[in-house]
Amino acid sequence: ITEISKVIGASLLTKRDIRELLNVPEPLTQNLIRQDIYSTIEFMTRILIICTGNRCRSQMAQGILQHLDQHLDVHSAGTEPASEVHPLGVNVMAEIGIDISNHYPKHIDKYLGESWD
Repeated sequence: ITEISKVIGASLLTKRDIRELLNVPEPLTQNLIRQDIYSTIEFMTRILIICTGNRCRSQMAQGILQHLDQHLDVHSAGTEPASEVHPLGVNVMAEIGIDISNHYPKHIDKYLGESWD
């Protein structure tokens, strides 16, 4: 619980993060955390969108999901990332009010070993 208390102030946690910190299965997690601490935690769903180039559609999907729910932790990556996000994808997203101009293609290796929902 001490570790969880330290992390709560720093960032949002996923239910999986708590299970890993406590090293217990899901059904027991809530019972082991003091109710006052558990009720203050905002759970974040973590999503990784995977494709080949991470150049257009996956970047657009990431932008849309982040736009729809700020509590989602959304990332995208590719197995063979391109050198840049496709300019037409950036333009189309701008037309619907979502800015992905700061996105860049990433290799899936960057996310290996991380926990995803």
